[in-house]
Amino acid sequence: MRITLTRSGGFAGLLPPPHMADTAALPRAVAARIEELVASADFFNLPRVLAAPTRQPDRLQFTVRIADDGGSEHTVTCDEEVASAAFLELVRENLKSMVHWAVCLIFALSVLARAEDKKADPTGTWKWSFTGQNGQTRETTLKLKLDGDKLTGTISGRGGETAIAEAKVKGDEISFQVTREFQGNKMTQKYNGKLSGDTIKGKMEFERDGQAQSRDWEAKRETEKPKEAK
Repeated sequence: MRITLTRSGGFAGLLPPPHMADTAALPRAVAARIEELVASADFFNLPRVLAAPTRQPDRLQFTVRIADDGGSEHTVTCDEEVASAAFLELVRENLKSMVHWAVCLIFALSVLARAEDKKADPTGTWKWSFTGQNGQTRETTLKLKLDGDKLTGTISGRGGETAIAEAKVKGDEISFQVTREFQGNKMTQKYNGKLSGDTIKGKMEFERDGQAQSRDWEAKRETEKPKEAK
């Protein structure tokens, strides 16, 4: 199993050389521990990017690439904000041997496993615009709140705000639906999207005249305005 660990970001965007190792060249106990963590973290099925809800300036980002003996290869990039303090302390050291690097990687794999389990937090006010059939541009406002595993919210429309339903967050994936009534007819729109920082990109699906249709949507989270000094 061949593994590469790369750090990026930080002050001035300095990019140190990557650290590389082959488990075949490591002590048997260290190699076995790494292979065990790769399996328990389900590394090859992790998303390629594990991003912090809001990326802070001058924060580090690390990338782990693993190629196994069976020909499979996968790369995962993780922001410092979702990494553990113990891992950050180790990766910042000037690694002097493959054994030290392997210890660092063990922490990295543990962080990736925890980051995958941790849901992204979509709480906030989101806005996006779309062009209707009449050519008019309309703005949509979506208000979300995540409380534990429960996601609730409302979405704006011509008839005012409507509560969303079937709302779920899994990793960085978000889905919900909204049902509105027009002239006695109910219409349900199903939203699916991927959350990355302050952006959600995805598709909205609905039926019109018995035909399934879809539309892309990209929402931006409003940032809180700084309070004025009195």
